[in-house]
Amino acid sequence: MSDFLAPIKKKVINRFFIAFNVSILLTFLVCSCKAEFPVDSESNHNSMDSTELLKVTPLPILSTDSVSSEKSGLSDIKTPDVINTSTVVSSPEISPTPPLPEPGELFIVGIDKEGAVEWDNSIGYDSLQICMNLNVGEAGTYIVNATLSTLDGQVISFGNLIRGGGVTNALASTSMKCDKGLNNRFVYFGGSAIRNSKKNGPYKVNITIYNTSKKKLDSIEYETKKYDYKQFN
Repeated sequence: MSDFLAPIKKKVINRFFIAFNVSILLTFLVCSCKAEFPVDSESNHNSMDSTELLKVTPLPILSTDSVSSEKSGLSDIKTPDVINTSTVVSSPEISPTPPLPEPGELFIVGIDKEGAVEWDNSIGYDSLQICMNLNVGEAGTYIVNATLSTLDGQVISFGNLIRGGGVTNALASTSMKCDKGLNNRFVYFGGSAIRNSKKNGPYKVNITIYNTSKKKLDSIEYETKKYDYKQFN
């Protein structure tokens, strides 16, 4: 019986050793592969992060106005409204000629100029002169009543159409001749009267024009520049 089992035992033992050797060989091969190709979890994680960083995120499309405003830092600043503060004054060369008044009418268009004047080379100014712009309907003689006053109404001098000074009587030497159409006429106020008043300018000028029948045609009130009464004689 033992002789019959001896070959079987021998085959079993041989197969066991073969299996054992194969398992040892496989284990060796597996360990060798791990040693040659180590698996680094941190490296693998970093590799994934790098891959993700390569992904391109599309940028929003901005208009040209938005980009320029953001670059300049003015996106929140409102552009102020442009306010035109200039005063347009028409040139005398291109100003339309005012319509001619009806016969018998006269209009004071405005005061063209004013200034202190000296006639006899003495110390101080002799007169304060005012230039009137007139639009006359027909040629003829007209009467001018002009007064120079302080701003509170104190009369200083009456106007004179004759160069050289003012007059004491409001209607003395105030007649003037005008042509039909536009005319410039000067009115003079006495320098001595201004000095004697001891009142500094600005002054108030009132001018009224009548026809020879003493019918009022037009009037104007005007404020002069500043003057020192001691500049006049």
